[in-house]
Amino acid sequence: MQWIKDHKTPYLIDPFHYLGSKRKRLLDSCWAGVFRRHIRPILPVHLLAGHFSPDIGRPTNELVAMMGAMILQQMHDLTDAETQEQSSFNIQ
Repeated sequence: MQWIKDHKTPYLIDPFHYLGSKRKRLLDSCWAGVFRRHIRPILPVHLLAGHFSPDIGRPTNELVAMMGAMILQQMHDLTDAETQEQSSFNIQ
């Protein structure tokens, strides 16, 4: 079963509300901010979604997040375990 979130809809509550203004600016000005604003909205998730049934089976993890994790894994040359750790604990 597919789960694809609409990342073009703005957040009702800021997911980074716990960060101070200086840390928010740092996060937004690094590669992660560029990725979040410009790359994530245009990821071709429909290509990945074709491998999952829209209504049968266990729900997938959010497909945009999974595709983003695969791109970042290749970008930073991470192992599967390192990718899992980074996506779990690194706010970038």
